[in-house]
Amino acid sequence: MSDPNAPQFYLVEVELAKHNFFSHIFPQITKFFAFYKNHKQQKSLIESLLGLIEKDKGLKNEFKKLIGNQEIYKFIIDLLDNSQNILLIIDGEKK
Repeated sequence: MSDPNAPQFYLVEVELAKHNFFSHIFPQITKFFAFYKNHKQQKSLIESLLGLIEKDKGLKNEFKKLIGNQEIYKFIIDLLDNSQNILLIIDGEKK
């Protein structure tokens, strides 16, 4: 959300380099791709995020600073529709 004109959403996976790519990492990443195609799962995540934001006044205020007059719920929906990134973080080099 550092760029108000092009906010980005990432699903983040943190892995150990010792994990096997094909039997461990790849199946997890594949599930992330499936998530982006599953509107029911996305709606569940949107509702959870909205609930967390609404419960925390400080977080809600920060969100409002970043998104201005936009409705938070609509902002999150649009964010997921327009920005579907996966960030894989590994604790070392992976061949």
